[in-house]
Amino acid sequence: MLFSFRGDCLSAQLMTAQEKERALIAMELHDSIGQTLTAIKFTLENIIVNADSPSATPSVEALSALVPTVQSAIEEVRRICASLRPSLLDDFGILVTLSWFCREFQKAYPQIHIEQNIFLEEEEIPEHLKIVVFRIVQEALHNVVKHSRAHSITLSLEKTDSRMKLDIQDDGQGFHVQEIASGGDPQRGMGLAGMKERTELSGGSFTIHSSREAGTVVTASWPIP
Repeated sequence: MLFSFRGDCLSAQLMTAQEKERALIAMELHDSIGQTLTAIKFTLENIIVNADSPSATPSVEALSALVPTVQSAIEEVRRICASLRPSLLDDFGILVTLSWFCREFQKAYPQIHIEQNIFLEEEEIPEHLKIVVFRIVQEALHNVVKHSRAHSITLSLEKTDSRMKLDIQDDGQGFHVQEIASGGDPQRGMGLAGMKERTELSGGSFTIHSSREAGTVVTASWPIP
């Protein structure tokens, strides 16, 4: 079935999704980076207060103990930054980024096999579409994990008849598209609305075909030279 939202509903869904994303980022910063920096601050204050005490732990030892904590904070910052915009995208392009993302996804969810079918070159993909493609893949795979119970995903990116087409197909349990579009599952609906809006704002067209026990196909396509 074709996925569709009215424009006003779509914008409302997207705004809600954006606020949810911001709330999640804020929570991650507070729970991980914030707590780690608080622990470092507390340790440093103890070192300063006890510096002149004969029984104090030598400063070098105490500072050395902070190194793993600081390293943990650095890794958390990198993880959060990668989820927002991978540096690979700017340094090496979308094809390398998609390959990296699929490898990381496979590590996190080894029960789901991903097949990549990429049939175009980096220079054939317009620069402004690269982040759009990445975000759609990111959201689509997130939906697979959260909702589909799929065992395999096929990710295809190709050029046909002066259009670039992105297909993400899974063999999961599927769903009734219009039921989701009409508000049957608000969380999934926001994700679908976000993918549709990203595609259309960048000049493309977006469809979802799905049915119970028959999997789902997400398709986005754009005109390109």
